[in-house]
Amino acid sequence: MLKQLLSVTLLLTIGNSIIGQTFTSNTGPIPDNECEGFRFDLTNANLPNEEDGNGTATLTQVCLDITHPNVGDLIIFLTSPNSQTVELSIANGGTGDNYTGTCFTTTATDNITTGTAPFTGDFLPQQDLDILNDGLSPNGEWVMRICDVVDGNEGTVNSTELIFESVLPVTLSQFSAKEKNNSNEIQWTTASEINVASHTVLKSANTQNWFPIATVEGNAYSTTNQSYSTIDARPFDLTYYKLMTTDIDGTKSYSGLVSVSRSDNSINRISASPVPTQDIVNISISSNIQQTANAMVIDMAGRIVLQSNRNIEEGNNQIPFDISELASGVYFVSIRSNTINESIKVIKK
Repeated sequence: MLKQLLSVTLLLTIGNSIIGQTFTSNTGPIPDNECEGFRFDLTNANLPNEEDGNGTATLTQVCLDITHPNVGDLIIFLTSPNSQTVELSIANGGTGDNYTGTCFTTTATDNITTGTAPFTGDFLPQQDLDILNDGLSPNGEWVMRICDVVDGNEGTVNSTELIFESVLPVTLSQFSAKEKNNSNEIQWTTASEINVASHTVLKSANTQNWFPIATVEGNAYSTTNQSYSTIDARPFDLTYYKLMTTDIDGTKSYSGLVSVSRSDNSINRISASPVPTQDIVNISISSNIQQTANAMVIDMAGRIVLQSNRNIEEGNNQIPFDISELASGVYFVSIRSNTINESIKVIKK
């Protein structure tokens, strides 16, 4: 019995869950010729940060809505919990009215200094917003300070928003499958998990149609190795597996493929050479009858990248595959017919 065990053992980030979170401050009046602080309490926000090694949270937008008859009187600053301060807008807009639906972003094309009141839309702030993305914890009190620096007018802050994007890694350090009695055992280990709802093992006989065989609960937060395993009690002669990880927001990510061959009649029937190769890989396979087989090259994401029908003669056969146009990496070559169901790993340099 040929037992083909293919496993993923490299440290691999299989998913970056990007979660948007919005925080608001108090609102209220902007007194004439005075400064007023509008406070965002992120003390218990639990945003990830590089300092703690649990991901990153990036401030991507600062949005506000202000009623004021002479916005050129206004100076607007934002200060982080780590005492970093950025000038958002300094005396822009002249005698124009209001900031209406104004967002300072890291990706806008126009600077606020070139805009005109009421500054509706996205603008670059007067200083780089990324000064506030310093890798330290963003959890704590943020303060937007708005100053009216000229006598004669008052205003009102109607709304403010800080919008963060949190990138939360799921790191898969091992994923493997092997025969175990009449079943197949699938094992995997994660090096870290953030906001993971579940792991689902999927199986397939052809890498095209996938079926779940088990779902296990994930970890909301873990930076230590977590090991999992499950049993496929009804494997195919050749079974492919991949792991689907689902975050709490529903985002799904997938591992590469592993496979287990259980064909009793396939002793020493398939081999590949040279491995690795830059261009041609020769697949050696034996058959008891003359027949036509479907030959495929499949990448680690389960996509068929090459496919053709090949004539298989009785006895030993050598089937060349030209993979020179494929990207470097690991692939499976699969040969299938009524009596053959074989797969082997090849490596393209």
